[in-house]
Amino acid sequence: MPLFKMNKKVGDIFAFFKGKRRRLLTQSTTEVEADRTYKGSSVFEKDLRHQRTYSPSIDLAGTTDIDASQGNIFRKVVAANSTFAVSNIMDGQTIIVALQASGADRTIGFSSTSGTIKWAAGTVNGLIVSGKWNVYTLFRADANIFVNSSRDF
Repeated sequence: MPLFKMNKKVGDIFAFFKGKRRRLLTQSTTEVEADRTYKGSSVFEKDLRHQRTYSPSIDLAGTTDIDASQGNIFRKVVAANSTFAVSNIMDGQTIIVALQASGADRTIGFSSTSGTIKWAAGTVNGLIVSGKWNVYTLFRADANIFVNSSRDF
């Protein structure tokens, strides 16, 4: 159990030590635990026992544009066949896109100016069954964006 209490604030993570506010990290969604008292930033960094990063999902209501600089997890209820335009995905970055078909089966695809889209096994797997969720994982390496899908949740 950590010896201090975390206070989350969008954009920064703060902890309070002896009544003074200290900035720990500048990420909107990182949880950090330490099992020793704070003695300075270099000691604190060495004492990290557990760190996990996550991102709240971003609702793509009204758009098919996925700006990877805004987060790592995106979701949308799809009411028509759609192509999602992925932008600003960095080398080594992974994003997750959860899509649900509404009203009827839908077909989706991805395009990008950040790299070449490559589907697992070379086959576009963009069919979403009505009422079901598909989860797409996109990972960028070099100039390629690799797409994998998990279907029918």
